[in-house]
Amino acid sequence: MTDAVSEARRVQPDHLHLCHDPSPMDACARNPRATGREVPEPGPSPVGTGGSTDLGNLTHAMPAIHPAIGVMGAQGMPRPRQFAEEVSGPAGDEAVLDGALAMVRTGLGLAIAPQWRTRCVASRRG
Repeated sequence: MTDAVSEARRVQPDHLHLCHDPSPMDACARNPRATGREVPEPGPSPVGTGGSTDLGNLTHAMPAIHPAIGVMGAQGMPRPRQFAEEVSGPAGDEAVLDGALAMVRTGLGLAIAPQWRTRCVASRRG
């Protein structure tokens, strides 16, 4: 009714790639090893794999990680039925507990590190 015109333009991709912060990623990778799990050395997150998440956008603005823990070993991507059977049994329970323990140890370790707290506060101020 007012003859107003608007224009929208994209200023960045909807979902940026994950950019893990090395300090917590290294700490998080060490912690499952304490439970006896084999964990590959952390490296850069591959761009364009594993679907998309808006967490990638957050990782470009502040320190963050998106760790994962395996259930079926190095067998690759399982068939849905195999995966459902595996994760609904003891191996799934063990993965959840090991993952939770790793995250708690990572959070506590970083929370008591003064240099990490200072860096996180600085990144929030932007």
